[in-house]
Amino acid sequence: MKDEAKIYLDQHQCEKFDVEYFKSCELTVRADILLGSKLQGYDRSHRDILEPLGGQFIHLAHTDREDSPGWFKVVNE
Repeated sequence: MKDEAKIYLDQHQCEKFDVEYFKSCELTVRADILLGSKLQGYDRSHRDILEPLGGQFIHLAHTDREDSPGWFKVVNE
């Protein structure tokens, strides 16, 4: 996986996974569950990150001082 990979979660996804859209938070979720959770589907760059991971768990972190709303850094491979 690329260094500093980032995944966007829209407000609907944040509500579904009970995480913050604007404030600092963390989330551990299976890549395939996250991939299927976006109502409009993910673009190619997101699918390139998530699809190869299949059912593996990924850990995401959002820091309100460093990241734009909804953008989470992938902190593990």
